[in-house]
Amino acid sequence: HRVEAPEFRGARISIGCDPAGTDGPNSNHTVLVALAHRDVVLTTASGEKRTARVSDVAGVMRLKLRPEHAAPRVLAFQRAFGVPLDIEGTRDGKDLGRALQKIEPALTIRYVAAIGDKFIRAQPPAADWNQGLIRVPLDTRGMRCTTEQDLLDFTRVVTGFTGVGGGEDDDVDALAHAHGR
Repeated sequence: HRVEAPEFRGARISIGCDPAGTDGPNSNHTVLVALAHRDVVLTTASGEKRTARVSDVAGVMRLKLRPEHAAPRVLAFQRAFGVPLDIEGTRDGKDLGRALQKIEPALTIRYVAAIGDKFIRAQPPAADWNQGLIRVPLDTRGMRCTTEQDLLDFTRVVTGFTGVGGGEDDDVDALAHAHGR
């Protein structure tokens, strides 16, 4: 579902981060996804009212940088939203989180449990995405710390994710971490 711009009024913000530690051409991206969550009352086809959480993509940052170069940009993204980063609490996630914090001690990081593989973690946001409960802005107007290319790549990766085989999936993990809050 596409919207003109993310709705920040009355929203609770979360940031999911899937960090990477290298900068080569075949390296993964460090991806940060900020969501603006709001509870809204929806009317079903049968006329019943229900409360649902709608999450607008409020910011996306995709980097292929080593931690020493990524950390200042990650901190700027976090400061733009004023909330902690949620990073997967695996060994690699914790190691990269500590490396970023060593470079930028002002970073605030929460480690979240990694439940199942990427495909399993993608199921809750995929269900909301398919129901139009995760909304993506048409362009970067109204978004924070986002380039047009990052928004295009994020949308391409998320809509192309199958969970089968390799391929890009960093955006999906970052979305799952932000969605889980």
